[in-house]
Amino acid sequence: MSFDEFLHLLKNDRDELISKAETKRERKYGKHITFSRNVFVPVTHQCRNRCDYCSFVSDDPNTWILPKEYCEIIMKAKAEDCKEVLITLGEKPEEKYQSALKFLKALKFQTTVEYVNYLL
Repeated sequence: MSFDEFLHLLKNDRDELISKAETKRERKYGKHITFSRNVFVPVTHQCRNRCDYCSFVSDDPNTWILPKEYCEIIMKAKAEDCKEVLITLGEKPEEKYQSALKFLKALKFQTTVEYVNYLL
């Protein structure tokens, strides 16, 4: 479809445009839809970076998940037949926050990566 044809359909016949888009999508990807039940586990919201696009980061020292909480989430996810665990965390928060370093040291870890490996 040319750009001019696209603009014409967009302005004059959206149903035809949608129909053409659906046909193109089905030719390329088929009609098969997959789904994987997952659970989202935020280990911490602290991060050494301040990316403009990120709404996840927080200075709150109370965002760290404890091992017991992690296990509870994983057990519930297993009971719900989840197939994936999506782990999120900030990058090296221990380099920016004393509270992160204190949390990790209290659990005998030096880095966030060590802690996440322990949780897994």
